[in-house]
Amino acid sequence: MAIISSSTLPILISFSLLIFIAGATEERKVSKYSRYFNSYNDTTNEASPRDYDGHGTHTASTVAGRSVRNVSLYGLAGGMARGAVPSARLAVYKVCWPAGCASEDLLAAFDHAIADGVDIISISIGSKRASDYFEDPIAIGAFHAMKKGILTSASGGNEGRNGRGTVGNVAPWMLVSAASSIDRRIIDTLVIEDRRTICVVINLAIFYRLVLICRGCTQLDKNLVKGKIVLCGSPSNGSGLLLAGAEGAVMLDKRILDSSSSFPLPALLVGYSEGKRLMEYIKKTK
Repeated sequence: MAIISSSTLPILISFSLLIFIAGATEERKVSKYSRYFNSYNDTTNEASPRDYDGHGTHTASTVAGRSVRNVSLYGLAGGMARGAVPSARLAVYKVCWPAGCASEDLLAAFDHAIADGVDIISISIGSKRASDYFEDPIAIGAFHAMKKGILTSASGGNEGRNGRGTVGNVAPWMLVSAASSIDRRIIDTLVIEDRRTICVVINLAIFYRLVLICRGCTQLDKNLVKGKIVLCGSPSNGSGLLLAGAEGAVMLDKRILDSSSSFPLPALLVGYSEGKRLMEYIKKTK
């Protein structure tokens, strides 16, 4: 199976005895390298097939990661992790860099995957809207793969919450799948001074100090936020908070909270309705 993305991080347990040299025979088990294409000449990371983004590693392990016991997200949601087909052999083609995923690199990856004799091509790359087949490198590459009897499995996209017409890969010669959600979320509660539980939120943290309101949480005054829990008007990656000495953060997020994020310090993402209640509470207790 070919994986076209940002490559993989082969040192992970999920890929031990599993990654395949691109072009190797069915008997080979362990890969020493993968192919990469860099038409952008992007030098942000080293010119190698190593994954510095994590997307390719994630998608590859979803497809064929071996079974790994006792895994969790910082102690939460523990259990066994495994891909759909752990026995699959992977040929990995890196086409995505910080500068983007160039059309010529996508087509080159399809050409090499076809020449290397893969059975299936998996590509979790796409645009926000569908393009003309004759201008879409994924549709073109998948068409040539189809002519050789190779199925291309592509992603539907990440824009489904924004309404209709948001699937990026629509060519009829591809198998297109969309992400879904489950009824399990990683949640915690935020408790205010009178011990009332005010909201249920994604991510884990326990707060016990003063909350300070900030519109953005990127450029902060260390004298104001050090040792405090900061209420951010919008989400951030948390690095500014950490460098300013904050103990943690509560971030207001107007988006639908159906995904989880990680931060370098204890942090909570709070939805709009809960955030409104929290703001009202803070204004009353100033």
